[in-house]
Amino acid sequence: FFFLMIRRPPRSTQSRSSAASDVYKRQVSTQSTWGNYQILLRMAENTERLFDVISSPDAPAAIGPYSQAIKVHPGVSTVYCSGALGVDPQTGKLFSDDIVEQTAQIFRNIIPILKAAGSSVDQIVKAVVYLRDMSDFARVNEEYAKNFSAQPPARVCIAVAGLPRDARIEIDFIAVARE
Repeated sequence: FFFLMIRRPPRSTQSRSSAASDVYKRQVSTQSTWGNYQILLRMAENTERLFDVISSPDAPAAIGPYSQAIKVHPGVSTVYCSGALGVDPQTGKLFSDDIVEQTAQIFRNIIPILKAAGSSVDQIVKAVVYLRDMSDFARVNEEYAKNFSAQPPARVCIAVAGLPRDARIEIDFIAVARE
């Protein structure tokens, strides 16, 4: 894995190390004069990230499995996924009444959609979670977090009065893909 961290320098500027070219096994820390921001980039051996995770120490830290912001690289396509329910694709009915099982089924349902668009779960940059009952938030967070690497997408969670098919959760996603 390759991690690139850019922070505001205390006084002097140091350029990026040439060791950063080894994107698969090295960890590089560098300083920049780009302002008081921290940019984190993670690339797996055969998976190039099409976006950067943005985190500012001057804003409140993320308190769950989400990132403060995502910056998409130039020349990247955006994939807007409609809201997904925990529906079994074979029966067309809710997979279960359990919130954790519905959340897991949503991710099983979104994988083939993202694949058809040339993307993947690792390329999701934003998620909007709709919950019928906010008391399910902690259980949803736990299951949701299992689907993302150390750098999850930006996210919003909203309580709603009702959802289609009387589902307990719905999630819509925005992902990126190579053009």
